[in-house]
Amino acid sequence: MKQLILVIAFYSTQVLCCKDILPEQPLKQAGIYILHSSGVKVLSQCARSSYTSNAVWTPTVKQVQIIDKKLKKYIKENNLKLKMTPESKFHRQYFGFLQSGRKFVYVNVYPTPVKLKRPEGIFPIVSCAPDGKYWGANFSIDSMQFESVDSNEPNKILEKTTRKTRVSIKR
Repeated sequence: MKQLILVIAFYSTQVLCCKDILPEQPLKQAGIYILHSSGVKVLSQCARSSYTSNAVWTPTVKQVQIIDKKLKKYIKENNLKLKMTPESKFHRQYFGFLQSGRKFVYVNVYPTPVKLKRPEGIFPIVSCAPDGKYWGANFSIDSMQFESVDSNEPNKILEKTTRKTRVSIKR
């Protein structure tokens, strides 16, 4: 009993004193970050579509790897002029949220930051710059398809996709 109390006391002090420690980011080397509850701010973009959320959830590493692979394929198949590689130049944040009972993963793509005041593994990167290097994609877990892709570039607004995962560009 004494050992159990010591273990609980030790764990409690670690949680209290070390809350600013970065969560494990197994895909960090690939420029991929999985955001937890603080990532809700990534849904409030000022230069592209925003989303509302009823609740948040954290995608698994496996889910993120699958979505990342699908995103690369999606960009290529739809001839989109959006960049997400090489990882040395572009990073991605993945964030899970629920909207009207449906599960989504929002992918936030942005140029690799030179200098950050806050770690990108915890804090979402939001830019109001009218720059096509900043863009995002909304992926439906239910349908396993991208529902929308939006860019910060003002003359290229990508609309909601159809069931066949097509995008149309307004000019």
